Amino acid sequence: MKLNLQLTKRLRNFYSLIGLFVLLFSSNANAQTVSTYTGTTTWQCPPGVFSVQVECWGAGGGGGGASQASSTGNRSGGGGGAGSYVKKTITVVPGTTYTVTVGAGGAKGGTSGASGYYGFPGGKSEFSGPSITALTASGGTGGTGAGISNLNTNPGGVLGGVYGFTVSGTKTTSYTTSSVVSLTGGSGSGTATAYNVNTGAITYMAATNQGTGYTTAPSVAVSIGAGQTFTALVNPNINSSGAETITLGLSGSASSSTAGGAGGASPDGLGGTLAGAAGGTGTVSGTKYEPAQATNAGAGGGGGFSYYAASPTAVSSNGGVGGNGKIVLTYTATIPSISVTPATLSGFSTVPTAPSTAQTFSVSGSLLEADIVITAPTNYEINNPAVDGTYGSTITLTQASGSVAATTINVRLKTGLTGGTAYAENISVATTNGVTQTVACSGGVLTYYYYAGSGSLANVASWSSNANGSGGSTPINFTTVYQVFVIRNTTAVSTDAAWNVAGTGSIIQVGDPAVPGVALTIANGFDISTTAVSPVVGNG
Repeated sequence: MKLNLQLTKRLRNFYSLIGLFVLLFSSNANAQTVSTYTGTTTWQCPPGVFSVQVECWGAGGGGGGASQASSTGNRSGGGGGAGSYVKKTITVVPGTTYTVTVGAGGAKGGTSGASGYYGFPGGKSEFSGPSITALTASGGTGGTGAGISNLNTNPGGVLGGVYGFTVSGTKTTSYTTSSVVSLTGGSGSGTATAYNVNTGAITYMAATNQGTGYTTAPSVAVSIGAGQTFTALVNPNINSSGAETITLGLSGSASSSTAGGAGGASPDGLGGTLAGAAGGTGTVSGTKYEPAQATNAGAGGGGGFSYYAASPTAVSSNGGVGGNGKIVLTYTATIPSISVTPATLSGFSTVPTAPSTAQTFSVSGSLLEADIVITAPTNYEINNPAVDGTYGSTITLTQASGSVAATTINVRLKTGLTGGTAYAENISVATTNGVTQTVACSGGVLTYYYYAGSGSLANVASWSSNANGSGGSTPINFTTVYQVFVIRNTTAVSTDAAWNVAGTGSIIQVGDPAVPGVALTIANGFDISTTAVSPVVGNG
């Protein structure tokens, strides 16, 4: 076959292939977050967080109150015990909601037998939720209050100790001051009691030594008298087992004849302590010496104090409220990372009746919470050759331990698309809570037109969609994208007018292996020009 190409001036014979290889590195944003909670709420685990360090401070116990002093002496309540501190790193699941329960400071001890002189324990602080073992810090125990039978030197709150009693019922047989009170059970020991008998009934009972080690309330028995029921109040150690760190709060201080006991100091989580509230004290009769609420998290409230002098009349004093608990969550979020390479694929080319030749890109992932999903755009299709040869619109790459190894993916233009059309679309590569990556794909579907064998090359009427150049459809213009103009059905042709083939991806093909050779002459003054990447090629 003879091929004569006389190409001058602006005409260039070339194919252009650009390979752009881009590796996208997603930064692992390891930003540490420290969140402090002083009230009960919920916490939703953020994306990229798989473990959280939890620190819980139980609330402090309230200080014991002091009833009105009399000539028998000043009265003072013991300080409330401090709450415990626990710490543990817990595995969590992003998107899951957990409960943050912060204990309230123990109520202050009252000033009468009816309300109870002793302070109340602080509430537990707890982190809990689905599929985890709750982490719990005990609240501190209330201090012992001062009644008519236990004026001062009253013990402070002790975790696992008896901090008071309730008295109910009506006597059926009179009690006496020689009655013997005994406690059995509850696993603890060391408790001593004081009580007051009025008209044959016990009106008040207090723990003058709270003892230690009680896990449940012991049984209370009074040997002389009958009809009333007495129940011991204890604050058992409910700190979580399995915590990495458990530090008990300090017990409240015992009161004295000159001051209420100080609240116990709470652990600071760093090996030190945070002071409890001071007990009430003073030397002016008629003045209420009631401590303020403990300010440090988990610290015990101070004991109340009532000073006696002949005049003015002494007044009773409540204890101080224990410090509220606290929970601190410390965690680091790691953002799931996806890498794709290359990020751009160009030069896809085909005809309406067949898919294009496939090109490839690679996908990998790390720190993943879920699988990687690859989604093809409307006019492209994808295939994972490691699985089978089937092409489709989506591919799921299953993560294992948060990772997906580098995986090759095929992509091509679909069959059945419209000729003379460019297709520039993006493939999506995504995972839960990660930054979606894209692969930009560009190319087009070709429409072929054949020279009729006569007439001007620059006239659309000289071209046909049929290979013999006769009948069929003619091109609308020479500027539409992805058109192929095949010069055949003649042995020689010369330009007789300027001919500009300007469509992106369009080609002028001289000759055809199925027919005799063609001689193309570029006549002087009648150039073939391209304003887009539209080379003239020989095929014959």
